[in-house]
Amino acid sequence: MAKVVPLFSGSKGNCYYIGSGNEGVLVDAGRSCKQIEQALALNSVDISNIHAVFVTHEHIDHCSALRVLAKKYKLDVYASKGTMDALINSHKVESETKLHIIEREA
Repeated sequence: MAKVVPLFSGSKGNCYYIGSGNEGVLVDAGRSCKQIEQALALNSVDISNIHAVFVTHEHIDHCSALRVLAKKYKLDVYASKGTMDALINSHKVESETKLHIIEREA
């Protein structure tokens, strides 16, 4: 059964888990890696079952832990082209992180 778990929401950081008991993704990573790990544990979500982070936009309250989480857990990162360019230019992702641009075809 799919579930949505709001971990953090607000100007101090945003992060949601969407998935099942076996696998899922994070939507945004706007708190510290440690805070996100703790929130996932409190909600009985095993972080090893998370395979990717979808970043809605590049504001710090949506991506502050992105670099650390993606590197530590080898998570793929998904974002629009504009957001991905901003994440790369501001060094919010490591060069070895698998990046996926989501664009609507014209």
